[in-house]
Amino acid sequence: MAETERSSLGEIVCEAIFKILSIAVLVTQLGVLDYYVIHFVDDDELGSLWWILVTDLVIVIAWVETLGHWIFSKLYKRIAQAWRRWRKRDTVDGGEGTQGNEAVHLRTAFLAWFLYAAAGLSPRIAVIFGDKDNVVNLTSSGDKSAANTIKIVIASTAILFLTLNNAHRNAKPFSRRRYFLERISAGVTWDILDSVELLDTLFNLEEYELPVSMRNAIVGFVCINVIVPTVALLEMKEKWVEGSLGRRRLSFKVLYILANLLFVNVAYLVIRIILWHRHNLDISEFVVKNVICIYINSSDVWEFWGPHRLWRCPQCQQLIIPHYVDVHRQEHRRDENEQEDARDGVEMDLMALKPMGTEL
Repeated sequence: MAETERSSLGEIVCEAIFKILSIAVLVTQLGVLDYYVIHFVDDDELGSLWWILVTDLVIVIAWVETLGHWIFSKLYKRIAQAWRRWRKRDTVDGGEGTQGNEAVHLRTAFLAWFLYAAAGLSPRIAVIFGDKDNVVNLTSSGDKSAANTIKIVIASTAILFLTLNNAHRNAKPFSRRRYFLERISAGVTWDILDSVELLDTLFNLEEYELPVSMRNAIVGFVCINVIVPTVALLEMKEKWVEGSLGRRRLSFKVLYILANLLFVNVAYLVIRIILWHRHNLDISEFVVKNVICIYINSSDVWEFWGPHRLWRCPQCQQLIIPHYVDVHRQEHRRDENEQEDARDGVEMDLMALKPMGTEL
């Protein structure tokens, strides 16, 4: 028991340190991007940048609330358990409390990411890369430090998503939730690196001329790519039942797959083909990643709407995975049998009371 307590306390401390580092990365990223945004604005227009401070403050508060509440509530639960043991009271099982704390995290994680992506990172990317003069000024002196710093800072977005998603790691091994967590963690990481590589094209505008429409398309789809993981986090806040996908045929998981297919991989592949054939730019190795992800996402969509589509239970209206249909039916039969046994038990108790003159 003591070994388990030390292990649990050690995990909580490690998670707390990890999430404090996450908040530090968030503050550093926003600070560096804010520096370059202010760098491109004239002194007489600095007063119009009040939105930077406001959005930074709101994002950091949302991030701290999402990560901090989960940690501190777990730590409080452990301390309460230790106090009850010291007072020789009944030990409270930690499983339910962990699920409740995780549920709080799940309800707020998508909001924290949406605020960060829509109000924090995307507007700053649009300001820095939306104007050709801004990008040219960063590289005109021949110093690559500014461009490299911006690329590394934007790439750190993958670290922030992994940290925010890390609180879901209590999912059961080999479960559908664990599989989905691992998949979106790897997928978002590759998508962020893919976006950074595409933005790197805009740092070489002195060597070739790109039309405004192409530059806007690159910046626009990169900003969309940053926001798309919000849909995956919306799916994670739903209650997951093994073998069931809920009652909505068009779930957030399907929406995330479609958004990743159309707005990320298909869009990036088309842009790279245009840059290659029409503007004679070097082809990126991420073209292979786009093709592979298009195939994987298309296969997932085919699973939802193909011949092996989901089966809707007429009793509970849940959407059931095909190979779980028999199991689901057995669960309903078992529930019905338990209800019948309970009714029979009540009737037998009533019959036993009648000879004793009990009024019913």
